[in-house]
Amino acid sequence: MPTYTIVDDKNIVAVVTADTKEIAERCAGKDGVRAIDGAFPQADFFWNGKEPEPRRDIAPSISSGTAVAGEKVLVRGVPADAAVQSFEMDQRRLGNGDVEIDTAGFEGNLSLRIYGDRYRDAFLDLDVVSLETARRKKSEAISNACAAAITAGFRSSALGVEHLYPTKMTDQQNLASSVLASTLPGVAADWTTPFWCADAAGQWEFRKHSAGQIQEVGRQAKAAILEAMSRNESLQRAVKAASSLKQLEAIRWQ
Repeated sequence: MPTYTIVDDKNIVAVVTADTKEIAERCAGKDGVRAIDGAFPQADFFWNGKEPEPRRDIAPSISSGTAVAGEKVLVRGVPADAAVQSFEMDQRRLGNGDVEIDTAGFEGNLSLRIYGDRYRDAFLDLDVVSLETARRKKSEAISNACAAAITAGFRSSALGVEHLYPTKMTDQQNLASSVLASTLPGVAADWTTPFWCADAAGQWEFRKHSAGQIQEVGRQAKAAILEAMSRNESLQRAVKAASSLKQLEAIRWQ
């Protein structure tokens, strides 16, 4: 049976199912209204043939807001008398309010519309990407996490107790210069150099380091950076080997 929206000069009145527009207009029980093909999502009421009933809100959900093209996505909480507008993607109703959306052949962002005569429209965002695009995004995220880890600083007990040392690019250059200076010929036995670090209380200041101490800081800085680079390399291999979005989502820096 066709669905119509009843409107007057100012308002959308209701959604009606009726054999003809004329019958739909009579269902409204008032003058000066007209029937328009289709169900307008703004309509607040639905005529069930006897009396108007409020259109209800629905709260569907989606199994994943991101899918690799070709994967299937479940839209849950779809009433039996409602439908999912999935554009060019095939769908299959599984029962229990689940509708399976097949993303094969589609790539891009869209808003799935869940609609029905008795319900206000609901929308779910879905981002469908190729596996190659998903790999690229994950690879970039891992690279960014690696860069952040390298410049986040490291802890060293070269001074006898643990201190936090900065590792931004300028800090790395300053440390390399200090280590190099400590190894130059003719360095006095009591040679020291100030270097910026923070104690357990978070107090940053220049603290004196002997040649041995600054060299130990340098060794530990290199080890921390190499550890981050090694982890990045390992995770990047996993990204290249991943064959599904689920596998990619399981790859995390931490």
